[in-house]
Amino acid sequence: MSALRPSRFFLPALLPALLVVAVTGCDRDDDPLTPAPLPDDAVVFDDNFGDGVDFQAFAGSKTDALQRDTSERYEGEASLRITVPAPDDPSGSYAGGAFVAAVPRDLSQYNAITFWARGDREGSLDVAGIGNDNTGESLFTAETQNLALTTSWQQYVIPIPLPSALDSERGLFYFADGGEAYTIWMDDIRFDQVSGLGTPRPAIADRTLSVEVGSTATVTGTVVAWTVGGEELVVTAAPSYFTFTSSDPAVATVSDRGEIEVVGEGIATITASLGDVEAAGAVTINTVEGPSEAAPTPTRDAADVISLFSNAYENVPV
Repeated sequence: MSALRPSRFFLPALLPALLVVAVTGCDRDDDPLTPAPLPDDAVVFDDNFGDGVDFQAFAGSKTDALQRDTSERYEGEASLRITVPAPDDPSGSYAGGAFVAAVPRDLSQYNAITFWARGDREGSLDVAGIGNDNTGESLFTAETQNLALTTSWQQYVIPIPLPSALDSERGLFYFADGGEAYTIWMDDIRFDQVSGLGTPRPAIADRTLSVEVGSTATVTGTVVAWTVGGEELVVTAAPSYFTFTSSDPAVATVSDRGEIEVVGEGIATITASLGDVEAAGAVTINTVEGPSEAAPTPTRDAADVISLFSNAYENVPV
């Protein structure tokens, strides 16, 4: 039986169809690809680690200090038990680490991270915060220090200095504690939209620097305060949360990270804001003239000199 062949009478009907397919295919290829939105999962730990969350112990810490504990919890099935070692413990001098997401999360819809905690005795948690992805290059860390712990479960709130900055963040939560051996439990660690925080009160350290042209400095003391439960809560925030402005860029410039470079003579004032809220404090740069000539070469006989720091004599170690 011979193979079927298309009739020449069908070609005029087929050609327009082929042309339509070809044109449609070209139009589809020209459309830009839309990236998938980042996950906005709020959970860091709730009976188990959140999706894609990994705990990474800090260098020098007790690497097995954090364990899942089904015998003690605030609610649900399990909590996290943190064994804080004694300072001379050979397995690590403190407990600490970061909860890091494998895929960056969009946390911009939340204004705080909350968690429940208690100790086996009264004490304080040295550091707890957000934004540390354990790479050494974290831009948006924010932390509180010396959170008071009791033997009863209590909820703690750490406000986010500027939620819009955390639209692609892997560093979810971190803590560190040391000094003496005891046990801490944490549970239900999650991002949340907490009511009643009010307007943040940002500030930078108020300083006046007299420096030479070519010098560099850094904005320090970047903090944000809120009133939580009737008490002031101060969060130490990375400079990257702030927007910095120089009153005279011909004298001093300032980067997004608060790094100041003195580029010309005169006076300049560095100010900051957190979103649309002006920060208290300022850094005033006063340029001073450097020496016009090098210091003279000393002529005293070396036998008569005891030198501690000199490039003209042999220095005596101290």
